Amino acid sequence: MLKKINKIVQKIVIAEAVLLLALVFFKPLFVAEKSFAAHDVGTPSVFEVKITSIALKDELGLAKTIFSGSLPVDLASVSSFGTALEIAVNVPPGKYTGAVIMCDRYLKVKGQLVLNSVTYYTKAAHTGYTTPSAEIEDIDYGVVDLRSDQTFLAPIELSGNVTMRLIVDTEKVLAYWNGLDGAFKPEISAAGFNIVPLPMALIFGEPGIKEIYEVHDTAYPNSKGRLALIFDASGNFVGGMGRADLTGSNTGSIFFTGGFPISIYAVNADGSINMGAESWNNGSRIAWYMPDFKRTAGTSTGSWRIVYTNASGATSGSFTATRVQ
Repeated sequence: MLKKINKIVQKIVIAEAVLLLALVFFKPLFVAEKSFAAHDVGTPSVFEVKITSIALKDELGLAKTIFSGSLPVDLASVSSFGTALEIAVNVPPGKYTGAVIMCDRYLKVKGQLVLNSVTYYTKAAHTGYTTPSAEIEDIDYGVVDLRSDQTFLAPIELSGNVTMRLIVDTEKVLAYWNGLDGAFKPEISAAGFNIVPLPMALIFGEPGIKEIYEVHDTAYPNSKGRLALIFDASGNFVGGMGRADLTGSNTGSIFFTGGFPISIYAVNADGSINMGAESWNNGSRIAWYMPDFKRTAGTSTGSWRIVYTNASGATSGSFTATRVQ
């Protein structure tokens, strides 16, 4: 097993430059509820990835590499949206509008979950999944390395040594598929364990508080989504993302299977939030919008809209959101 990376803590003062970057996976998924139980998800106790490169994009769109190598990180070493890695990086002076982060497609995971009242355990030999106990299993995420290519909410100015923090949400990302009906990812062709598309974040600067909501489409109450919002110590929004919650063979959500970083966030006159997230893939735009989201300690309601360009157009509806963290 790869050794967990010790956190490198270095105090760096950054002039209110806080950035959130999410790994984005472009397979949209919005379908009605299904009654079968072909997959379920759990939280891994080990989830090791190798970061291979991180680059920032300047105002001309040119990439400047700030890390290159093979850095193993255990994402399961912290709770949801905790700091899995804290490291000092040297950044060329300038204003940056985006970033690219790459991770190797081969992962190491360990965990267990229950599907149809049967407990399944990760296995090094990729067989005997119902035999206790869990072992570290090598997983091939898919046909390509894990990649994100994202534009920041606003350009930030960085220079010299800065502290980079890796923020992850590993809750309910370990999945087992029993080989029946359709898999939750198109790359999967055989029954076994894999990882659902994973939200992961980089923050430059000091993180603040987080809010996590469970979101349900009113028309399909069992279709769950997970919405995370991150704020700085002063309460200013610095980033967030939404992804489908695939628990209990759920495949429907107003979000998508992968974590989309929020690219729109504005406070309305009545105090509600106009937010949204969008991405482009091969010339096709997919996006979700929540124009009247309400931050609350309990449950709130609102409206949503999904847009597919060069695909199926647009759809809309209403939701309920319950604060869970």
